[in-house]
Amino acid sequence: MMTSESLMSINERYNQILDKIDSIMANIHLIHADELDAVMKEVEKLELVLKQLEDLYPEEVSNHA
Repeated sequence: MMTSESLMSINERYNQILDKIDSIMANIHLIHADELDAVMKEVEKLELVLKQLEDLYPEEVSNHA
């Protein structure tokens, strides 16, 4: 069974991750202190995925570099 993520283009996935990071950062003030560390770790993981996409598919994400 294919997930919606597997049907996305690299650029769409990249944009989705950027949007997720932007949303988290825009709402960071709403996150409880005891959840902040976990949220920041999630942001770090998302940023690593972005970097991997940039390294593996530079042409597809070149408008973001």
